[in-house]
Amino acid sequence: MLRAEVNEAACQACAPCVARRVCKIKALMQIDPGEPAMIDVTRCRGCGDCMRACPHAAIGISNVHQPNLHSAQVMSVGQ
Repeated sequence: MLRAEVNEAACQACAPCVARRVCKIKALMQIDPGEPAMIDVTRCRGCGDCMRACPHAAIGISNVHQPNLHSAQVMSVGQ
């Protein structure tokens, strides 16, 4: 599953954050002014719009592994 990640060292905490404005599902947040942006991983779908919009290349997309719950249940039942 693809998810955006903020490189806090590269984030310039822009005001307003251009990447935050382009996120259609509002997964990108900036809690305190002057602090790096954060990704709400429960909302992010990994579309990459924020990555393309960030003028400082502070956002990347990574493939996050999520365990297959069905497989885990089958393995525990069969043991």
